[in-house]
Amino acid sequence: MDIQTLQRYCENNRLKFKRTTSTLPRSFWETYPSLANTDGGVIVLGATERPDSYAIPTGISNPDAMLKDLWSGLDNEQKVSTNLPLDSDMAVEVVDGRRIPLVRVSRADETLHPAYINDNPKRGSYRRDGKGDYHCKTEEFRAMTCDSAERATDKLVLANIGIDALSQESIHAYRAAFDGYGRDRPWSYLKDEEFLLRLGAIGRSPEAGEIHPTRAGLLMFGEAWRITDEYPDHFLDCHLVRGGRRWEDRVISGGGGWSGNVYDFYRRAQRMIVRNLPIPFGLDEGMYRVSDTPQHRALREVLVNSPVHADYYGRMGVVVVRRPGYAKFSNPGDLRLPADVVEGDGISDSCNLTLFMMFSLIGLSDKAGDGFDVYWRASDYAHVEQPIFEEHQESDRVSRTIRVSADANVGNHVGDTRPKPCESEHAVLNQITAAFSTSAKDIAGVLNMSDKQV
Repeated sequence: MDIQTLQRYCENNRLKFKRTTSTLPRSFWETYPSLANTDGGVIVLGATERPDSYAIPTGISNPDAMLKDLWSGLDNEQKVSTNLPLDSDMAVEVVDGRRIPLVRVSRADETLHPAYINDNPKRGSYRRDGKGDYHCKTEEFRAMTCDSAERATDKLVLANIGIDALSQESIHAYRAAFDGYGRDRPWSYLKDEEFLLRLGAIGRSPEAGEIHPTRAGLLMFGEAWRITDEYPDHFLDCHLVRGGRRWEDRVISGGGGWSGNVYDFYRRAQRMIVRNLPIPFGLDEGMYRVSDTPQHRALREVLVNSPVHADYYGRMGVVVVRRPGYAKFSNPGDLRLPADVVEGDGISDSCNLTLFMMFSLIGLSDKAGDGFDVYWRASDYAHVEQPIFEEHQESDRVSRTIRVSADANVGNHVGDTRPKPCESEHAVLNQITAAFSTSAKDIAGVLNMSDKQV
């Protein structure tokens, strides 16, 4: 932000003006945690809004004294839960001869969520949207509290749920994938119980030492009707929309006929979302037919990332919608890191680390991040728009939209340095492809040439 052109700015989700001339306004302490709990931003002291919402600098008579009071409040744990600004985050600028203090507030790390005031986490937690600061809703407060908890909370043993809640069919399907991903893996020779213990799917209760599912184990392998004992709003949905109908095909966790757990959802949904994607002819180093493309890999990657980053105590569940030209994946929960960090640096921080690890052990997830490098590579490969990553704070959801192309020619150019066929060569190829059998005479007729020229 260029403070010398302050009058050109309007308040937004990351910019707030505070009208005052001498003392620190009480409303500062609401905006401070709201920015910390949202995306960070700047508080401009000594400015107000015109009727058209643009800024008017009013200035502060004694900005040094105001900043001293501000630092005193930030250092008081009874006033604010966390002190985020550094010395470099505060400055006094001069605009039109008026002194204007600026306070930059960074987004709080998830381990510090929620930032709050007046020693009251529930009543003192705020967030910010386009309309201003507001008290956190119960769901938002609970989600942020979950974010700040110890890592790998999905490894918590559920002592009130028996191991019979897990689907043996799902476990055996997972073990087959585990064995197929690598040869002679030591865990492959373990019995189911020992295997699940090492996987983090089951554990011993600290009270009685009995075996029970963990949160991750219940989500990954449980029966849907048992999963709802711990996660009442558990819901997994993938549907294919084409031809103006509401949906053409659908997989839903509560639909019956299958377990309704995360692993089986992945197995069923991945077949649906890659349907009709072209696979150009190619051979790998072992001279086997290549049956995969960057588009397929991107869709599989996001189909894993959405459930492993979901807050399963949140509402509306994990929803995947596949339409012509794109697939949209959404899940409950907030970003634990700023969106620009996730997108730009490829860094990710899952709140379901054990679930994440379970997928990675069968080659379906990568600790490198949220998969944006995979998404971008697919976009470049298919010559489509870049992926869209959105955080919807009003509904506490995160969505990822991946553009795809069903054009049969997609990928045929990748890595191919040979000269491209000319118009007549294309005509010959089309004739050969279209006809069961063809001759030089048939091709000559198509090209309007003599048999000798062909």
